[in-house]
Amino acid sequence: MVAKLGALFHDAAFGPVTHAARLLANDQLEAGLTALRRDELMGGVRHGVERIASAAGAPALKVFRRLPMDHLEVLIENVETSQRQVATLWGAQASQGAELPAQKLTAADVDPSKVAHELRRIAEAPDHGDELSAALTTLANQADEWVAALLDCCSLLEDAPDLARAYRRRGRKRLAMAIAVTILVTGAATWLTRRHLAQTRLDAQLGAGACAVESIAPADLAHASADQRAAIEGLRRQCEDGRERERQAIESRRLADEQRRATERRKQERLEQCAQLGRHFEAGKLDDADVKIAGKHAGLLGRLLAGKLALDDVSDELGELPCADTAAVKPLRHAYARAVLDSMLAWLPSRSPSKAAQRALIEHRAELPRQGIMLFGGHIEMMAARSVATGVALRRHAALCALSATLEAKPGVNCAAVVKLARDAP
Repeated sequence: MVAKLGALFHDAAFGPVTHAARLLANDQLEAGLTALRRDELMGGVRHGVERIASAAGAPALKVFRRLPMDHLEVLIENVETSQRQVATLWGAQASQGAELPAQKLTAADVDPSKVAHELRRIAEAPDHGDELSAALTTLANQADEWVAALLDCCSLLEDAPDLARAYRRRGRKRLAMAIAVTILVTGAATWLTRRHLAQTRLDAQLGAGACAVESIAPADLAHASADQRAAIEGLRRQCEDGRERERQAIESRRLADEQRRATERRKQERLEQCAQLGRHFEAGKLDDADVKIAGKHAGLLGRLLAGKLALDDVSDELGELPCADTAAVKPLRHAYARAVLDSMLAWLPSRSPSKAAQRALIEHRAELPRQGIMLFGGHIEMMAARSVATGVALRRHAALCALSATLEAKPGVNCAAVVKLARDAP
């Protein structure tokens, strides 16, 4: 058991040294030197101490006190100095194309003691120069000292009675806890088995239907768990309330069907009202039902029929026309587009068409008189000419020119000029 503490420290503390030996054996000098840095080697020592502290249930400081940390600090400073010197010298030679002697070892051939051997092997290469060879030899000797010091640490930890006692005490605690858990689990399993046998018949009856609970024997009921008692009570209520729930479900379905039919009826009524609105509008006369479904647009429809479109009807955003989601809206939109086009001389000088007006013109341009569209484009071209000359209302006239182009009214050079000026204007 004591030897196990030393093995825990050995595996962790010798990890960086073994890694460095493997890298050096595979001709990776720079990586091997990196593995011999101070933080790597001391990190292995710290990791080993932490493993022992965890295994023994003792503070890490208590384990550190068992180690010759002052001696390790002197050794690690020597290794660090030599490691930096070799890294510098090797960097200078590597830039001149120096190569390591070829040798490959497998991971199984490498142990911590090989690190000094590999450093000496590299030092014997004929093209390294005396200074690098001497530095490598010095580092190899110091690596031997570091390995020997780690072995001494393993021995010290194996010979530490207080750590051994702590390790054994922690083992006994774990064994006692395992025994206690085993006893607890065994007792619980026995109790659960007996309880299960007593409740098996109740489970069978609970699965036989809601009203089956009425036939449960009192002796079996005495062994019921809290969940089973709750389930039995719930099944009794289900048996008593079953017919009521079924009646409510039937009533809910009836109400849902009525609501669906009412919705379909209102939808059909609206379609019929919209169709009648379209027919009456085309006939030139609206009745009270038409005015009701037209809502806020009733005044606009009246002005369309009277041929007296107001300026606000062109420039204000009116929103969707009545029955916009039905076919009845087509004659309304066509009439609105025609009225906007016919009244262009009234609104062009001072107003810009709203999005709704532009959309109506664009959607129905194929149905509108071609002569009227061309006349519309001609007026816009003249307005664009004045705007180019005066620099007034460039953006408004550029927007009108864009509408003219969309309507295929053949805007001319004045429209092209006003569009360019509006785009370049600050």
